[in-house]
Amino acid sequence: YQRRVHGGQRLLELMPHVSAVNFVCSPLGRSVQTMRLIQQAWGVPLDFTTDDRLKELNFGSWEGKVEAELGEARTDRMQDPWNYVPDGGGESYEMLQARVQEWLAEVKADTVVVTHGGVIRLLQIMLQDLPHEDVLGLPKPPQDKLLVWDGGKTLQWIPPY
Repeated sequence: YQRRVHGGQRLLELMPHVSAVNFVCSPLGRSVQTMRLIQQAWGVPLDFTTDDRLKELNFGSWEGKVEAELGEARTDRMQDPWNYVPDGGGESYEMLQARVQEWLAEVKADTVVVTHGGVIRLLQIMLQDLPHEDVLGLPKPPQDKLLVWDGGKTLQWIPPY
């Protein structure tokens, strides 16, 4: 909780022109809670949109399972994460990229986004023109830092304090 409040305060320091900032998040619970905390830290009315395209990667029938339960399917995914689609309505990273890319194309102003690890990995790949094969090679996005993009090719993780 405290990290999310500090994160909101740190964002305000980086983006003091709050009246011109859009707020959008995944509709999933923790993202919505975090966005509310950010807006409270900024002292602005709770006014944000949610966007299904910012939801975490859909793991289909894998949802709620630990890696040890996945067996050979996990090995197959690790060999080709970009194209592998888990059974039961899951998504490949290629499918996730299509929806994130569609969302990103609509961003026209400074925007505070609260989303999930898979989406953040994809944004890093897309914004820095990295090979898509690197998607699982990127470090797990830290939950104690903010990812700030300058609109060009520079992404940096900053502490929220």
